Amino acid sequence: MHGAIIADAFRVPWVPMVTNEKILEFKWRDWMDGLGIAYEPRRIKRLYKGISKQIFPKLPKYIDYQLICRQFKSTLKNAQPLLSSDSKSEALHEKVYLQIEQLKTDYAAGLLS
Repeated sequence: MHGAIIADAFRVPWVPMVTNEKILEFKWRDWMDGLGIAYEPRRIKRLYKGISKQIFPKLPKYIDYQLICRQFKSTLKNAQPLLSSDSKSEALHEKVYLQIEQLKTDYAAGLLS
């Protein structure tokens, strides 16, 4: 999801992908509803299975990178990339800009001490 947010902000088309049932769908839906885009993720196989906290530092050893590449290529070949509308993107950028300006004003006034 974080990759999709950054991609959309930089106006790069993206495809939502889900690797397991533990993905918090409500976060995706909330964000995408705000963009006016329907949440219809592509399902791909988990990238790894049964990883314990002790194994986590050695995670690259347990990942099948060829499987990941095959899944991504197949998904991207058949998926329609998404991108929020230019007007929605501009409105969100403006909202962030205004919030930053307000933060600077509050800081200068000593309200954030």
